[in-house]
Amino acid sequence: PDEINVDGERLSSYEGINYYTNYTSSQSCTWDIYWKKFNHFHECPLVKMCYDFLFFIWLLLVFSYMMLYHFDPPDESLYLHWTEIYVIVTIFTMLLEDIRL
Repeated sequence: PDEINVDGERLSSYEGINYYTNYTSSQSCTWDIYWKKFNHFHECPLVKMCYDFLFFIWLLLVFSYMMLYHFDPPDESLYLHWTEIYVIVTIFTMLLEDIRL
């Protein structure tokens, strides 16, 4: 069975299958290739583990900073420091990730 491409040319010959197309690559094609490589790199388990490790170290640093400098007893105002809000949101999202919601 002969394989025919879009232009009507035969893909197979006596030498084997000819995968050559006469189309020039476009800019969107190159961006698509870069995006696929970028996505493939960031979906690698080792890279995910490194990001998770760095994120956890950052969380520990912010939590330590909060406990050392900005963990004041509540007074009349309901003002929370940005570190407290960050730690609460981060721990909540980590909890959601662990129970897979």
